[in-house]
Amino acid sequence: MTRRLEGSAAVITGGAAGLGYAYARRFLEEGACVFIADITDPAAALRRLGAGDRAAGCRVDVASAPSVAAMVDEACRRLGRIDVLVNNAAVFATLTPQPFDAIPEEEWDRVMAVNVRGMWNCVKAVAPVMRFVCNIGDLMQHWTNDRWISTMHRVVNPPRETAAGNRRLSIPFFHQPNYDALIECLPSCCGPDNPPRYEPVTSGQHRLTKFLRGVGATAPGPRG
Repeated sequence: MTRRLEGSAAVITGGAAGLGYAYARRFLEEGACVFIADITDPAAALRRLGAGDRAAGCRVDVASAPSVAAMVDEACRRLGRIDVLVNNAAVFATLTPQPFDAIPEEEWDRVMAVNVRGMWNCVKAVAPVMRFVCNIGDLMQHWTNDRWISTMHRVVNPPRETAAGNRRLSIPFFHQPNYDALIECLPSCCGPDNPPRYEPVTSGQHRLTKFLRGVGATAPGPRG
């Protein structure tokens, strides 16, 4: 590893298992210190990481602003700073694909509370102690061979009645390549010891595959 992140500190929500745990491990490999914030106790994940005082964590419910504020205070206390926020916590893997009109109201409310308000709570809480929050899309992850990792980004504006005094400036930019653009690993992101992790795919085929997977179907093969 190049240890490009030596000396930096990252907060990773939902970092006790799955993709979040993989983020934490990679950040540590690249030289960063990490703080795992999860709805479950992160103690077991921290033991598995075996990073000593370079890794810490606490429980948090990202849907609760007071819980997130307490988590950020603890992360600053343990790491001394926050340079990176990875908004990974989400209700996703436990959901059962079903027609939208069959989704229970309480499930919808929980998904919105965690996946939307939770992200906003985290960004708002770290704003005073860090400068930038970037949410990367899937195709950038493919292009960079996991150098830049995609994150859930279902962000909405705060309520109008509470947004007037918000000092944070948001400049969103969403870009999608042409439908037939070929997405393959950039030459600068792979090499003999780091081969491409993803097969080349067109932008359109990638989007279609994700859409159909969400409704339990299979995408057709590329047009030849």
